[in-house]
Amino acid sequence: MIPKIENSIRYIKSFGILPDSVDIKSTKEDLMGSSFLENMSEVRVDEILAFLDYFITAFRDYEKSKGDDKIDYNDLLSRFLMEYDPLKKHYKYVLVDELQDLNEVEANIARLLGDYMFLVGDRKQSIFGFQGGSLKNFIEFEKMPGADISTKVLNYRSYNSILNYSKQYFLKNTKDPTYANELKDFTGKLGDGGEVIQIVGNNVNNIAVKHAIELLSNGKKVAIITRTNEQIVEISRMLDAKNLRYATTASASVSKRAKNAIIDYVKGLFYRDERDVIKALFTPFSGIPLRKAFQIEEKYRKREITFEELKRLAKPFFENIEKAFDVYGLNKIFNDVVLPISVSLDNDYYISAAAVLENINDYFQNTEIPNLDDLFVYLYAAEDNYDSNNADENFILTTVHKAKGREFDNVIYLPKRQNNKTSFIDLVTNSIIKQTKNIDVKEELSEESVRVDFVAFTRAKEGLYIVTNPNIAEEYYIEGFIDQRIEEVEDEPAPYTKRYEEAYSLFVNKNYEDAKKILNDDSNWLLDRIYNYFRNGPKTISFSLIDSVQNPVNFVKGNILGIREKTASIEFGSKAHRIAEEMFKKTLNEDELNTNEIRILENIRKIVREISEKYGAEQVDAEKSVELPLEAVFPGMEREIKIVGKIDAVFLNKEKNRFLIIDFKTDRSEEEGSKHRRQLSLYRRMLAAEKGVKEKDIDTAIAYINLTGKINTGKFDYKLDTQKIKDSQIETVKKHVLQLFEYMDDPNKFIERMIDKHYYFDGLGEEIFEKVYSEYKNSKVV
Repeated sequence: MIPKIENSIRYIKSFGILPDSVDIKSTKEDLMGSSFLENMSEVRVDEILAFLDYFITAFRDYEKSKGDDKIDYNDLLSRFLMEYDPLKKHYKYVLVDELQDLNEVEANIARLLGDYMFLVGDRKQSIFGFQGGSLKNFIEFEKMPGADISTKVLNYRSYNSILNYSKQYFLKNTKDPTYANELKDFTGKLGDGGEVIQIVGNNVNNIAVKHAIELLSNGKKVAIITRTNEQIVEISRMLDAKNLRYATTASASVSKRAKNAIIDYVKGLFYRDERDVIKALFTPFSGIPLRKAFQIEEKYRKREITFEELKRLAKPFFENIEKAFDVYGLNKIFNDVVLPISVSLDNDYYISAAAVLENINDYFQNTEIPNLDDLFVYLYAAEDNYDSNNADENFILTTVHKAKGREFDNVIYLPKRQNNKTSFIDLVTNSIIKQTKNIDVKEELSEESVRVDFVAFTRAKEGLYIVTNPNIAEEYYIEGFIDQRIEEVEDEPAPYTKRYEEAYSLFVNKNYEDAKKILNDDSNWLLDRIYNYFRNGPKTISFSLIDSVQNPVNFVKGNILGIREKTASIEFGSKAHRIAEEMFKKTLNEDELNTNEIRILENIRKIVREISEKYGAEQVDAEKSVELPLEAVFPGMEREIKIVGKIDAVFLNKEKNRFLIIDFKTDRSEEEGSKHRRQLSLYRRMLAAEKGVKEKDIDTAIAYINLTGKINTGKFDYKLDTQKIKDSQIETVKKHVLQLFEYMDDPNKFIERMIDKHYYFDGLGEEIFEKVYSEYKNSKVV
């Protein structure tokens, strides 16, 4: 959230807005209407209004923190406007390029500086709205008295086939009729020629890389252009695996997986908690083989070894801890360990490591009294602006925004459908600008996606290749102006480098014995563990196990390797369930509860009273364990497996002989309601089978006891959600059980699903993914 708030402050300041110029009252009134129109479901209206107050406070604190000796870019512009004296310095002519990208303050400076202005711009290329670039300024300059407007239609970069397609695509998607006249005579000095091809397939990154290699082999210069930095990260990893040289104009191609792994390692070096050490052991920098790290974690989790014994088993890692006593020691560890290992992994890791080190040094240089907690907050939030200079100008990998103003012989463009959903931060930001400057930002940005595509197309000179998946193929096909091909590229087996990368990591950490073992080890130990798990099969299953099979990486981590990370929210949830159980059993000692736990207790009591009043039911059980043969719950599933569950609370109306089962939840919002009802649908069926009653005689409810919302408004609400369970919810559970059985019958299907889709996960999840991917793909190579 911090980077988003930082960007919002920068964006708002580009309009010349400061905290004291924001009309908070009118902004709140606008937000109350806008949040309804935007159908904001992620946060409540009162939360949005509270966030506005927090945002303005943060904005004021930011301005105050700069003092008198620091300014940002927007301050520089604003100060110029305030201090400019035309009697001391004035120009006869002012020349402005890229007019469409000027923000409000820059436009005011241009108006102020001279007597005559020569302005050059193309509103079709206005793609920097997120930096304050405004078409409003463009239009206002056009309307200036005495303005002499000339439209240039001759393009010096591209062949006509590319320009004709770009023109037709733009006119097809814009709602502004004035563009038709502007593009009427749009043509190229190079004349006819060139080619425009749409390639449709599911594996767009592989297709793009394949065609880039083909063009390069024919002596052509190529640029792969993407919409986002995330796409660049994915493609760069593929290019690194193929040892292809390329240049990238994206300075921030720092991936979450690499950045988080590096920060996890650094946190382990300064550990406050043994959990920090465990996470660090699973990073590529620990000097501990991944297999050994799993063994150490398992033994420590099962209390088979003490922390002192863990230190002995992870000796290479703890030897580095002794060196990391200050910023100089940390720099030495980066230079001796982190950077060399990152180079061996891939360019993505190296750029990330260099960026993190740069941010570490920036923090210590600019902080009078360093604090570890502040350091890690800064590292997670800081921008990553390390520039990579590994240049091969024949092959460029870039985003549209970085490519603007450049030209390439051949462009392979990977468009991506953008998420147009407005976040609550965007909503607040847009409302502040609207109420302060009377500028509707959303309206200005409405066709920016079309303009981004236009800019991407017109970077190409000879060949434009648009690679799309089938879902968006129709949007880019214009009959008569583009040739379409259907193509699928098989995912190539990854070269078996994981073993060598791991061995090199151990070597750098001076763990020579384990490095030698890794090099001589041909076993697929993680793959074997997955096979053994499914072939032997779990003897008992639960809702959490059934549900987690939808995310294979997390399933391996939690169920096959047994690693379940403890978090503050998980511990808080467990404590809340113990409070509910002990309250029912009358064993609760309220004097031992803290403030939040007392609030939880009060909300539980309110829930119980509401159940008594609404259902006439009394609680008869808490944390009730149910264990049944699977066939008793799902008839026809003849497997020697039991299904288990724990029902938080069971109520009974004795007169009507109706049960009510409750699932206590400490969620801050109701977003996961559908999943919770799916869980209750299973528990209802299990209780019905155990009690010998019909499912329709059992009611269900979710008891939310910690509804604070995503933004702190001071509320600590509760809610008894009695929404009826749908038949489809138990059918979904059944479908997931059958999917688990499919994997038990053929573990390869689980592995293929796991490596087919790149799920979001943490650093350890990334290591698991890459290890399984490498072992499985190379086991298929004959």
